[in-house]
Amino acid sequence: MPDSFHDWLTQSTMTGDWAGWRTWLTKKGVNISGHYFQDSAGNPMGGASKNVRYAHEVGVNVDFDLKKLTGFSIGLFHLTVTSRAGLGLGAKLPALDSPQEMEGSKNP
Repeated sequence: MPDSFHDWLTQSTMTGDWAGWRTWLTKKGVNISGHYFQDSAGNPMGGASKNVRYAHEVGVNVDFDLKKLTGFSIGLFHLTVTSRAGLGLGAKLPALDSPQEMEGSKNP
């Protein structure tokens, strides 16, 4: 655990080394990472409708270095699991294409 907020901001990963497990896994050929994106958009003035919408995406990535795991130079296996939530602004505004990059469920 970092001693200060500055230490947390300047460490090489956001969640640290997990008591050495992250380094051990990386040496064995397994690299775990993740991502979070958020996309907010709004039309606060004018037009047929005034709305603000928010959508986000959370993902976990796992890379398996097959050379480290098997001893053979046969490549890398990459796995990504993603979850999206939220409605895009295009669900409420008359638009030809979504003004937001991502959106979640189509159900309100």
